[in-house]
Amino acid sequence: MRTLVISLVAVGFAAIAPSAAVAAINPCSLLSMAQVRAAFGERAMSPQILNEGGQSGCRWLNASQSKNALVTVEPSNIFHLVRTSGSWKAVHGVGDEALWSAGWIYVRKHRTYVGIELTLPGQSDTRVDPRLIALARAVVARLP
Repeated sequence: MRTLVISLVAVGFAAIAPSAAVAAINPCSLLSMAQVRAAFGERAMSPQILNEGGQSGCRWLNASQSKNALVTVEPSNIFHLVRTSGSWKAVHGVGDEALWSAGWIYVRKHRTYVGIELTLPGQSDTRVDPRLIALARAVVARLP
């Protein structure tokens, strides 16, 4: 399932350059260290900024790198591709629209689109983790 997500995202990023609104958002400002620590259940290392192929993102890892949180600011076509892929489930109460699959939530708030990934040891791919929902809500609260 994770391969599908990565492939879908890579195709979308190659197809469109980020808009000015997407480029203006610093993804590392969308979560605090305390919020990531709460999701990990332990201290997180300083975030790493990711800027590749039109993607703007921020990654947090724990010291052993077995836990990962990633926030990406997405162009609108990625959300459309995710929505129409058929393998994503609606998540209610997060932003204007949210979709979940295998550790990822894509969220739309007004005209801003973000992806939030949470990878934890032993995590289920069949049900959404409440810690991922908490991170998504925290991100949405900081969006314009």
